Amino acid sequence: PSEWGPEERLLTIRGTVGDIEFSPDSRRIAFENPRGGHGFIAVYDIPEGRASCPPPRSQQVCQDRIRYVDPVFATDSDPVWSGNGSQISFVRRVPGLPDAQLTRPAPARTWTPPPGRAGDTYRFHDLLAAPIAYTPVRSGDGRSIAYITWEATDRAINFMRVGGPARRVVQYRGDDGIEFSQVDVS
Repeated sequence: PSEWGPEERLLTIRGTVGDIEFSPDSRRIAFENPRGGHGFIAVYDIPEGRASCPPPRSQQVCQDRIRYVDPVFATDSDPVWSGNGSQISFVRRVPGLPDAQLTRPAPARTWTPPPGRAGDTYRFHDLLAAPIAYTPVRSGDGRSIAYITWEATDRAINFMRVGGPARRVVQYRGDDGIEFSQVDVS
């Protein structure tokens, strides 16, 4: 017990955290980051000394970055590091397809946003207006998909056949706080 200090928050992330795996050199962790209908394998660099992430609600930016291993609209789980820490193996699940065991390079660098341009202004509304598409669901015959989008306060269900354009089949305007989920294609 004398070797252990007080607990300290390393990071804050959207979704949840599961199946934490230390890299062979113990300087990074890989973990599952499930987010409802999809999930990622995330990698976090453990800072030397004290964490540089401020406590929640402090309004300060976290200097340590989280990176993702081959993020797609699927559910990735069960991360395992290679012996030298250069790759991560994991299981990818896509509804209607057999599970796939994949190995991808471990993210090696921190992503930083591009610099702002003169005259750019940031509005929270602009961030919310960016469309978010949720995991597509394929039909039983594999010839069409349906997926949910969320754009600002509008939610919609979209449908697309192989070789054709996507079309919006249902749209709800205004945020009533109720989310769409479990879309299926007959």
